[in-house]
Amino acid sequence: MKFNWKSSLALAGIFALIGGCSFNIQKYEHSDQNVRVIRNLAPLAKNKIKLGEFTALKPGRTSLYCRMTAPVETPGEVPFETYIRSAFLTELRMSDLYSEKYGVEVTGSLLDIGFKSSPSKGHWAFRMEISSPESDSFVVEYRYEFKTYTDPDKSCWQVARAFVPAVRGLIRAVIEHPDFRTKILGIPE
Repeated sequence: MKFNWKSSLALAGIFALIGGCSFNIQKYEHSDQNVRVIRNLAPLAKNKIKLGEFTALKPGRTSLYCRMTAPVETPGEVPFETYIRSAFLTELRMSDLYSEKYGVEVTGSLLDIGFKSSPSKGHWAFRMEISSPESDSFVVEYRYEFKTYTDPDKSCWQVARAFVPAVRGLIRAVIEHPDFRTKILGIPE
């Protein structure tokens, strides 16, 4: 039997795709800057926050494909909306604004999430609606830019690595939003 290189390479490619690899997003760690901002708001706030459910227009997604190479995945394959809620909860628990029992319930809906990874620069983009029974909802749009590479593997690794600071920025955009301060926390303008 004659050895066929083309068939062997095709078979190896199929096994690589089946076995697959992914670019893993890191577990969230708090942002000192966010905690400082929240702590500074605490003495001014009339209301504490109880974090409710976070949903998504496309619920349950745990990964997004990067440059047709491999998926960028959340740790433990938790949905993006769950990851963001957990990150927000981490920041609130480190401040004096969180109350599991007596706070104003704040919910979130992830309207859109995505990233772009071109050969030299990339970004994560989020659109999130924040709601509370105490006030009208408001939408926060946030974009986090970062450097990428020509090499697809290095670039996708950078996409995964940039997710934590992107989520930190999204949370900062929420807590610095005027409606968050006035309508949810009850801080006078």
